[in-house]
Amino acid sequence: MEIAVNGYFLNVHHTGSGQYAYHLLRALQKRSGDLRLTVHVPYFSRNTMRPVGGIRARAPLAGLLGAGNLAKLWWEQATWPRQTAKLGEGVVGHVPYFAPPHYHSFPLVATIHDLIPVVLPEYRGNFLVRLYTSLVMAAAHKADAIITDSEAAKRDVLEHLKLDEEDVHVVHLAADARFSPDIPAEDVQAVRRRYDLPERFLFYLGGLDVRKNLGVLFSALSRLPEEVSLVIAGRTRHGKAALFPDWVGRATASDIGHRVRFLGGVPEADKPLLYRAATTFVFPSRYEGFGLDPLEAMACGTPVVCSNATSLPEVVGDGGILVDPDDTDAWAAAIGRLWQSEKERAHFAEGALARARSFSWDRTAAQTIAVYEKVR
Repeated sequence: MEIAVNGYFLNVHHTGSGQYAYHLLRALQKRSGDLRLTVHVPYFSRNTMRPVGGIRARAPLAGLLGAGNLAKLWWEQATWPRQTAKLGEGVVGHVPYFAPPHYHSFPLVATIHDLIPVVLPEYRGNFLVRLYTSLVMAAAHKADAIITDSEAAKRDVLEHLKLDEEDVHVVHLAADARFSPDIPAEDVQAVRRRYDLPERFLFYLGGLDVRKNLGVLFSALSRLPEEVSLVIAGRTRHGKAALFPDWVGRATASDIGHRVRFLGGVPEADKPLLYRAATTFVFPSRYEGFGLDPLEAMACGTPVVCSNATSLPEVVGDGGILVDPDDTDAWAAAIGRLWQSEKERAHFAEGALARARSFSWDRTAAQTIAVYEKVR
């Protein structure tokens, strides 16, 4: 079976779509058997694409348009489907993010990680962004199968896109093998020194946009002992205040500002070390299509306090403490419970590891192949 993949986001390493495409392709390649994978990559991103061994990568010259929004749209709706059709009869196309083409002559699978720009008003953008969202929503009806990351994302797809339920398939993601409790203690201490971190701290890693709900952590921190500090890692973005709050300003202006550290974006290699160094990972997001960050923390054996919204209970399960994203007292109580009790931390660390082991990229690949076989 020939699978042609739209590799646009392989070049955008720090995004969820980029991580998904990379790890899925690696897992598919390991299970390949009679599966042949061809990844089409736009000309404007081919030079920095992370290599995925054993997979043919082709870079059409469509990128001569430049790397802007028009080039991306042309790539998704014209160049990639045309290049895929050239592979001949029997090919299955897979767009591993929310951008299926309207017109195609081959069986098509698309992954919809979430419907953030549809469900959350703050993320709907300007007229052109809304027009693009309408385009891909309509194109989703032309796909032969849709993959979602969670049952919660599937419910959103069925409610807002009105697709047939039998055409929407849930395939969970997984943490990469480098997220593990078996990290040498000297490496953890080294990252602690490099970032000048305290011996014990709460840790958040992820986006800094409004749905991540960091304000509840600041409020909870004010109810906790002075010794409790919070370290935040994530790329700062600027734009509309409604979408990108000034979390640094809010923390600094509050009475807990001296207890909050912002690291900015951190290298991928440091993420497992930071998870391991943390006393507890905290994740108060109001909306996630899956929630890979808490799963990575759990795979490192770090106790987790997490929002109980959207897909997150599916991921964390009984491997962490689930809390209403807007209940400040509950956040303070859950964090305090883990901070004060080594026994509780050990219990939830064990539960986190057990829960994380129930997800694997090999299973993701197997379930994705089953979707390919259904549509071909």
